Amino acid sequence: MEILNKDFMFGEVTYKEKKRKFVVTAITIRDDDTLTATISEMGNLLRSIKEGKCIPCALKKASHFPNPIFIYFGVSICNPKDEYNQELGKTIAEGKAICPRTRLLEISLSGLNAISGINISHLLSNIHWDIINNPESYILHEK
Repeated sequence: MEILNKDFMFGEVTYKEKKRKFVVTAITIRDDDTLTATISEMGNLLRSIKEGKCIPCALKKASHFPNPIFIYFGVSICNPKDEYNQELGKTIAEGKAICPRTRLLEISLSGLNAISGINISHLLSNIHWDIINNPESYILHEK
């Protein structure tokens, strides 16, 4: 996995009458270990398996894009009891973006470098807006 770019936005949200600062990130990566196939290629793969070819043989016949590009989005929201640290927030947001279990959104470009920095910024802005307007969707419930 090679990180190609990182974009960040910072904000503040009020939830249950407490202000919280947050960081949202978009990380663009190239993941050479990922096999990405088109719908047609998956159909060919399934037909090969159905015809009795072994799975590794069928996979070898399926072409794939050599350097799939992914954009992962993550957010870190500071607990109101903690002191806000922007660098720590960025690190946590990056970790959450990279982890499949905690990422907000994943976009696969699969060999198509057709998304621009402007589009990534627009997506980040939309997520930023959504966090401010729907904080209950992003903040773990407090006891």
